[in-house]
Amino acid sequence: LTGGCVRALAEEYGPTDVGLIILDSHFDVVTPTIRCGLIQYDIETNPESPFSPLDPYIRGRLDSYNADSFIHYLVREKVIPPENILVLGVSDYPPPQAFRIRDPRVRRYIEHYTGFEELGVTVLSKDKLRKNWEDVKVFLDKLKTDYFYLSIDIDIGARATLQGARFLDYEGLEMEEIYRLVDMVYTIN
Repeated sequence: LTGGCVRALAEEYGPTDVGLIILDSHFDVVTPTIRCGLIQYDIETNPESPFSPLDPYIRGRLDSYNADSFIHYLVREKVIPPENILVLGVSDYPPPQAFRIRDPRVRRYIEHYTGFEELGVTVLSKDKLRKNWEDVKVFLDKLKTDYFYLSIDIDIGARATLQGARFLDYEGLEMEEIYRLVDMVYTIN
């Protein structure tokens, strides 16, 4: 839903005058082919994998605009500039050990994920946010748009604040942290 709203706002106010601030446990830039490759890697290498090798949806999927990939399309279709997108509180940032894995499916995931940062999208992980809340202010101050759209994905609080999220693979932020983020967003100049 956020992608459609941002597209409409960009058409109304101009792409450079619209910012997008997302509170989410997942960086929704991952296309199905990349996600499925990562799942297949997990099945092959992780005896504790929650995924089933019999799942018909982890093979042969085409890339599509969906809840996992809408930021990818906002950037690639130049709906708004990448530097106008801030994603705060992600729990799925690749861990340091993932950068040492040579499997092409993992490499593709990492290059895709971090490639959007290289394009200018700001991604602030939950761990970095908790270490230095001032980073949030720095990133928010960089956003120089007349308007912004705040998107709060319910999984930002998964397993920490609430149990009703569709994905419970990560523990999100505590309620006080979510309120603090929202308060910081609404006090930007």
